[in-house]
Amino acid sequence: MALSVAPPTLVLCEKPSQGRDIARVIGARQRRENYLEGSGYRVTWCVGHLLEQAPPEHYAANLRPWRLSRLPILPQQWQLQPRAAVQQQFATIAHLLTEAHHLIIATDADREGELIARELLTHCHYRGTIERLWLSALDDRSIERAFAQLRPGTQSEPLYYAGLGRQRADWLLGMNLTMAISALHAAPGSGALSVGRVQTPTLKLVVDRDREIAQFVPVPYFLLRVQFNSVSGEPRTVWCDWQVPKAAQGDAQGRCLDRQRVERVAAQLTGAPATVLSRSETPKQQPPPLCLSLSELQKRASARFGMSAKRVLEVAQSLYERHKATSYPRSDCGYLPTSMRADAAPLLATLAAIDPQLKPLIERCDANARSPVWNDAKLTAHHAIIPTLNRQVSLAQMSGEEQRIYDLIRRHYLAQFLGNHHYMASQLLIASVDERFSASGRRTTEPGWHHALSDEPIAPQQSPPEPPIPLFEPGEAVTPAEHRIDDKQTTPPPHYSEGTLIAAMKGIGRQLTDSKLKAILRETAGIGTEATRAAIIETLLQRRYLARSGRKLIATDRGRALIEVVPEMIKDPATTARWEQALDDVASGRLTLDHFLASQVALLQQMLTTLQPTASTTDRPEAATAAVLNRSPTEQRPEPAATPIRRFPCPHCDDGYLERRQGSRGPFWGCTNYRYGCRMSCGDDQGRPRLG
Repeated sequence: MALSVAPPTLVLCEKPSQGRDIARVIGARQRRENYLEGSGYRVTWCVGHLLEQAPPEHYAANLRPWRLSRLPILPQQWQLQPRAAVQQQFATIAHLLTEAHHLIIATDADREGELIARELLTHCHYRGTIERLWLSALDDRSIERAFAQLRPGTQSEPLYYAGLGRQRADWLLGMNLTMAISALHAAPGSGALSVGRVQTPTLKLVVDRDREIAQFVPVPYFLLRVQFNSVSGEPRTVWCDWQVPKAAQGDAQGRCLDRQRVERVAAQLTGAPATVLSRSETPKQQPPPLCLSLSELQKRASARFGMSAKRVLEVAQSLYERHKATSYPRSDCGYLPTSMRADAAPLLATLAAIDPQLKPLIERCDANARSPVWNDAKLTAHHAIIPTLNRQVSLAQMSGEEQRIYDLIRRHYLAQFLGNHHYMASQLLIASVDERFSASGRRTTEPGWHHALSDEPIAPQQSPPEPPIPLFEPGEAVTPAEHRIDDKQTTPPPHYSEGTLIAAMKGIGRQLTDSKLKAILRETAGIGTEATRAAIIETLLQRRYLARSGRKLIATDRGRALIEVVPEMIKDPATTARWEQALDDVASGRLTLDHFLASQVALLQQMLTTLQPTASTTDRPEAATAAVLNRSPTEQRPEPAATPIRRFPCPHCDDGYLERRQGSRGPFWGCTNYRYGCRMSCGDDQGRPRLG
């Protein structure tokens, strides 16, 4: 009697390179068509999403031309279909799934990776057992460790539901609102006006910032600086700032806006006595900054190297996949598990072996040092991006950009072992003519982590370090020697760069001023995910809603016009942050997928209702906005003035409306559905259609 042989375990990866790395470690070395086999395993890969959502036409016949009256399209049974470009790989995996009884999901360890794998299993009706490989790096040691700690498939299944919720919500809102806005505002042949659940509120962040800058009115204010000299003993001198009394403060920041008041104070100082009221020195220390999440890496690389967010992600992905030099890059976390402290000494030795020039710095490191980065309670699905234990890493094989990003990552790791930065903060207060003058200084006593990150600020948004203050004793007499009045102006906020926009997308919960909404949103709520934010910005650039100006991101007139016509809820960043928080709740099992999607359908229907044209609508942008939205890529004009023009329902078709236009013989009114067959037009009667 022949013995039955168990079929090989199928390992489903996300990319070919990842599949080859895993196959090498587990001994699957025999090449087959689109997979590798050996040692009881078959290893194959997905090449990203092999399936895609069916288009709206799959759910509604005769959908074109798009009209509001035919929306929304709400699939009752969601349909996926294989992408045309990857049919062969899909057929291979579908066949392998029919023969497999045991499957290991080895796609990227996040909700999108879970979705890539499980949508295939659902589509192909896989019924075998499932385990999850949770990889944080692709070096051999990390792969071996992950295979020794396989997780039950049920543990990661909620991530799939969160990914599915994201995918379906994006389809529901993106497809329906794109069709609606395009039906209302796109000219024939100009293409669809794309609206998205994440891209549109991201665009609004930039539009609002640009508008704030354009409308900013600078306010002059004045700073008085006075030089005080010692009267006796060793010659000493110090520059102090006038402490503006409340009676002279002209704004919320306590600045003086009255130059004459400043000049009067300065004039009174001539020959006046002055006394040191107090001098203090306080020892202070600051722990090292955390290791890097992807968004922090993108922010810092944008500021230091001018790299785009997309490019930073590409380079970080290459360091992870090709060089095996760093851990999983799409992490939203800057913390490390306490269990990884055991790797500190060997990892420091590895970094020294890879780059001997780092040895003097690494010799300063204490592998037993503790910093706030080691915190299990703060971990998310992935720990921070750090170097791997792979000694085969070669800096010579890295590009210049790869070396720079790798250096940022390793230096933030090394900073954890160099101790706190210690410094003495000094304060000096001087009185003269019933006014107060102060100076502050700082001197480093122990650089600590500054040995690794010398360009990091001591505290966020702090000016460059002040020089140490000379030694003055309380009660000592000093004399005003000279003064300087600096004419200043308030400045607008800076334009977004890709780095600061990603930071704003991630930290929208911290930026809100609405106290009720701020209480609802968790501090980590944001727009998009670490894996998608760079792609969202690239999409807005490609669709001509944003443009680069040096390192700045500027909303185009087309982008501004789009924000004018989309429903408030879809462009409100706080709304999208709430959706992302709800997806996190789905991923953690606190919210069901059905409940999340039901809320999305309700919101969609509400948004479409706000788009229905009515005769009473007087505040929607009309012809000027439409002209901007349909402008060719080469046309760049200033933002059009908002000129509200009344709309009137078309008496000849079901869902069009009459729109005022400028013809060669003057203004006239035509139906917005003219491109779909309605030829209704009439003259203009003092800003209203002549219908009688």
